[in-house]
Amino acid sequence: MVKVLRVFISMALQGFTLPPPPADRKRTGPRPCPVCYLPVEEAVALMPNAPSFSPVLKNLTYICEEPLNRETEFGGSDFGGYPTLKDRNDSFDIKETMSVHCGFVKGPQPGRNTGFDIDEADLLEMKQCRGIVVASAVFDAFDDVKAPQNISKYAEETVCFYIFVDEETESILKRERGLDGNKKVGIWRVVVVHNLPYSDGRRNGKVPKLLVHRMFPNARYSLWIDGKLELVVDPYQILERFLWRKNATFAISRHYKRFDVLVEAEANKAAGKYDNASIDFQVDFYKNEGLTPYSVAKLPITSDVPEGCVILREHVPISNLFTCLWFNEVDRFTSRDQISFSTVRDKIAAKTNWTVSMFLDCERRNFVVQRYHRAEQERFARQRALVPNFPPPPPSPPPPVLISTDLPRKMSSGRAVSTTPPRRRGRDRRVTLITNLTFQFYHRTCGGPLLTRLYFTNGGKRIWFMSFLQTAGCPIILIPLLVSFLSRRRSNHNPNNAENKAKTKLFLMETPLFIASIVIGLLTGLDNYLYSYGLAYLPVSTSSLIIGTQLAFNALFAFLLVKQKFTPFSINAVVLLTVGIGILALHSNGDKPANESHKQYVIGFLMTVVAAVLYAFILPLVELTYKKARQEITFPLVLEIQMVMCVAATLFCVVGMFIVGDFKVIAKEAREFKIGGSVFYYALIVITGIVWQGFFLGAIGIVFCASSLASGVLISVLLPVTEVLAVVCFREKFQAEKGVSLLLSLWGFVSYFYGEIKSGKKVLDKPQPPETELPILPVSDSVA
Repeated sequence: MVKVLRVFISMALQGFTLPPPPADRKRTGPRPCPVCYLPVEEAVALMPNAPSFSPVLKNLTYICEEPLNRETEFGGSDFGGYPTLKDRNDSFDIKETMSVHCGFVKGPQPGRNTGFDIDEADLLEMKQCRGIVVASAVFDAFDDVKAPQNISKYAEETVCFYIFVDEETESILKRERGLDGNKKVGIWRVVVVHNLPYSDGRRNGKVPKLLVHRMFPNARYSLWIDGKLELVVDPYQILERFLWRKNATFAISRHYKRFDVLVEAEANKAAGKYDNASIDFQVDFYKNEGLTPYSVAKLPITSDVPEGCVILREHVPISNLFTCLWFNEVDRFTSRDQISFSTVRDKIAAKTNWTVSMFLDCERRNFVVQRYHRAEQERFARQRALVPNFPPPPPSPPPPVLISTDLPRKMSSGRAVSTTPPRRRGRDRRVTLITNLTFQFYHRTCGGPLLTRLYFTNGGKRIWFMSFLQTAGCPIILIPLLVSFLSRRRSNHNPNNAENKAKTKLFLMETPLFIASIVIGLLTGLDNYLYSYGLAYLPVSTSSLIIGTQLAFNALFAFLLVKQKFTPFSINAVVLLTVGIGILALHSNGDKPANESHKQYVIGFLMTVVAAVLYAFILPLVELTYKKARQEITFPLVLEIQMVMCVAATLFCVVGMFIVGDFKVIAKEAREFKIGGSVFYYALIVITGIVWQGFFLGAIGIVFCASSLASGVLISVLLPVTEVLAVVCFREKFQAEKGVSLLLSLWGFVSYFYGEIKSGKKVLDKPQPPETELPILPVSDSVA
C-alpha cells in the first residue's frame, strides 16, 4: 500500500509546476523559485533498480592513441587526442557499438599517466563508488571549497562526494582548512590532480565536469556542480525531481536570459570571456554545418543555451556519448561549452529519439547557491577592514522549498542569494589587457613618430636603419615568454611522472601559424620602410594625420578578410577620414620643411599613404590568421606570433641595410649627430627600438582581445596629442587645412567609438523573452 501511495504521489507531481517568482522592483535579475521535492526517504525509494534504456547505442568504448598523431587537419590536444574531421563526423553517426575519442587518450586507464593524473590510492577508491557521485573541482585556487548543506544522514553514508583540486589549491586547503592524510574537508573527499593537461584552469575543470563517467566507471548517477556553487539540497531529492520523475538520463538548466547560441557567442565576446577570433571561428564552423538562430520552429526544444554549472545525468551509453562528444568540441574549439552544447545535442537527436531535459534556471538556483570567487572574497575582506564594523542586516529569507508532507522541513538560513553578481574574471582580464595595451599605444602614437622625426631632423639619414629599429626591440618579448614557459612547466610537473617536466613545449606555435607569422612579418618590414621614408620628409603632424586615416582602409580590408560588420557610425567614420586625407592632399605643399624639395615632400606623402594602406591590410590579416589557426590563440601564443613577425621584419630591414651600406656609416653618423653627440645618438636608438616594440605588441594584442578594426581605431585615439606635441617640439606649422583634417579625424573616431558602444550595449541588453514565457514541455518516455 505504501509503495502504491508513493507511485501515486510521483505521478501527481509529474506535471506539477509552480508560478515564477513574483516581480520585485527592488530585486532584479535571476533568483530562485519554489521547487517541489519529495522527502529524502520517498526519493530514495523511487531510485530506479535497473539502468534506463539507451536508444540505438548499446556498447561504447574509448580510443587510445599511442603514439599521438598530431598532423591532422582538425587540431586537438595531447589529452583529448587529434581526431580528424572524418573521425568527428563518424562519431555523430550513432550505431549500436561505437568507439570514440573521450579524453585520456594516452592510456586505457584514466588518471594513470594520461594527463589529469590521480594517485593510485584515489583511483582505487573512486572505483568503489557504485551509486551516486557528487563531483566538483577547484583549480588555480580560484574558489573556496564549500561544504554542502542539508544533506541527509543516508546520503552522507551512500553518496560519494568528490572534489578535484590542483597542488596550489591543496596547499591552501592544508593551511586554511586543515587538510591532512585523511584527504577530507567536511564530507568532500579531496583528490589532488597532477600533470594537468591544460594551462587554463577553466579548461581543466571541463575534464571532471564532462568525463565523470570515465573517472567513476562504476557509478550509476552523477551530479556535477561548479566550484563556485554551494549545494543546499540532498542529492537524492535533486535526482528524483529532475531525472527520475521525468524519465530522463541527462538534465541541465537553460540560461535564465539567452536561448540563442549566436546571441550567447556575442555576449561572450562583449564580456571578454574568450578571445573573439576563436569564438568567431567556432561559430562560423557551426554555421557552415547548418547552425541557425533559435526559433519556435525548434519546439519542443526550449533553448539552445544551457547554464552549464550544474549537470545531472545517468551513466548510460547514450548520455556518456553525449558528454564525450561535447568534451571533444570543448577540446578542439573554445572552452565556452555553452556554444557547443546545442550542436552536439542536435546531431545526436537527429540520429536517435534521445534528447536533453532542460529545466528552468530559477529551479537550479533553488538547490545550489552561488558564492563569490576567492579573489572577490579577499577584496571584500580588505574593504571591510577599512570601514567601521556595523552589525550586519538581518539575512534575506530563503526561497520556499515545498515538501510533499504535512510537516514542512526547516532549511538552513545560509540559503540567501546575493543579487549582485560578482565581477567576471574574463571582464577583469580584458579591462586589464586593454588598459595595458592602450598605454603601449601611447608610446607609439606620441613617442614613436616624435623620436623618429627627432632622428631625421638632427642629422640622421638612414631610412633602412630607422625601419630596422621599429622591430629590433623584439628580444624584450623573450622575458614574458620565459615567464610563460616556466609557468607551464611548473603546472605540468607531475611528481609521479618526471618526464612531463622535460616534455613541456618551449614554444606553443605550430608550423602553419609560424609560416603565416613570417609572411606577415615581411609585410611589416616593408611597411616600416615606407613609413620611415615618409617621416624622413614630412612633419610629424602631417604624417600622423595620414596614418590616422588608415582606419578607412582598415574597415575595408576587415570587411573583405574577416567579414567585419558595418554600422552607420563606422561608415560615417570612413567617409570623414577619407575627406580628411583629401584636404591634406589638396594643400600638401604648405607645410613643406624649408630644406626639402617639393619632389621629396610629394614622395614622402605618397609613401606614408601607402604605409597606412599596407598596415590597414596587415591588421585584418593578423585577425584572419587568428581565426584560421588550428590551435587555441592564447596571449602567450600572441607573444610568440609577435616575436616571429618582428624577427622576420628585422631581417628584411637588415638585408636593406646591407644593400645600401648603412652599417658602414652608423658610427660616423653618431659622431656628427647635431644634439648630444654619440651618447645621445645611441640612447635615442635604444629608446626608439623599445618604444616601437610597445606599439607592435599593443597592435596585435588589441586584435587578440577585440578586433583588427578596434586596433585601427586605437592607433588614431591619441592623434590630437601627437599633433600638439609635434607643434611644440618641432615648431611645425599648423595651418587651417590641418585643423579641418584634424577635426574630421576626431569626428570620425568619435562616430566609430560611439557606434561600438551602442552595438556592444545592444548585445548585452538585447531583450530576451523571460524564461517563464516558454512552456514547460514534458519529456517523452522514450527519452530515457
